[in-house]
Parts: sequence; structure tokens; C-alpha cells
Amino acid sequence: DQLEEQARSLLAELGERMAHARSGAGFTQASLADALRVSIRSVSRWENGASDPSLIDLRAFAQLTGRPLRWLRTGAGRMA
Repeated sequence: DQLEEQARSLLAELGERMAHARSGAGFTQASLADALRVSIRSVSRWENGASDPSLIDLRAFAQLTGRPLRWLRTGAGRMA
């Protein structure tokens, strides 16, 4: 269905931004997972678009990586 495809596309785009922000901030998936107190699998699933981080986790991620929450969620605005 078109709505499901759009949701998958948005998750994939979020995952790409998260992977870019994580690596740009010098984190590995393991070190980020440790800092966020989540599993490495969770970080991997976020970056692969397989799952959506909670807003709490996304806010913590934004703070750790120095990226604006708005940019992470939508791709709009400045990256840093």
C-alpha cells in the first residue's frame, strides 16, 4: 500500500541521517548504543530503517551527536 511504502521511505531517510550523524560525531554503533543505554541491535535497526527510535532516544541522540532534532526527524534546516 502507498502509505506503508511512504512510511518505510521516511524511516529509511531517518536512518541515513542517523548513520551520518553518528559517524560524523565519531561514534561506532557500539559506542553510541552504550552512551544511549540501548542495544547495538537497536542502533542498527534505526540506521537500517527497520524501526523508529523513541522521541526520548532521538533527543538523546541529537544531543550526543550535536545535530538538531528537527534535521534528524525531517531533514529540514541546517545539519549542525
